[in-house]
Amino acid sequence: MQSLLLLPGNSIRNKEWLSCMRNAFENDFHVSAIAYDHWTTLDQMDFSAEVEKIKNLNTRFDIVVAKSAGVALALLAVSKRYIQPEKMILLGTPLTAMLSDAEGAKLLHENMVPTVYIQQSHDPYCPFTEAKNTLEKLLKENDLLIKVEGNDHSYNTPLEIKPFLH
Repeated sequence: MQSLLLLPGNSIRNKEWLSCMRNAFENDFHVSAIAYDHWTTLDQMDFSAEVEKIKNLNTRFDIVVAKSAGVALALLAVSKRYIQPEKMILLGTPLTAMLSDAEGAKLLHENMVPTVYIQQSHDPYCPFTEAKNTLEKLLKENDLLIKVEGNDHSYNTPLEIKPFLH
């Protein structure tokens, strides 16, 4: 059975997303997930601490499914070689924020893992059209950009992800 790592978005509301995704995939995958420390402290996300938690899982993940801030965390873990998945599925990638930061831009440019980017048509953090214009320059041969309808940045529909897991 393949292993799957779930990396949620920044907000504490993503506990629901984590539960939804875990329930949807736990019969088909060995599922691991990160719950962020700042969800209990209500501070800002500490990417250094969270990426160390991924390292300490000491597991080989075949697939990473990450949402929003989890995308940046996944790319950081890959760049540090803490994980080397066969594939990533990135939901609601916050391209505007990542590209405005030198390290975020570097992580996007250097990603060599085959990646499926799933972006809502009217995602408030980066609508599909903006993502398409930006990612056209970054997509590698085995990457895909998928448009799904939506405007709430929730990505709570595992059915949109399942076709890309195998």
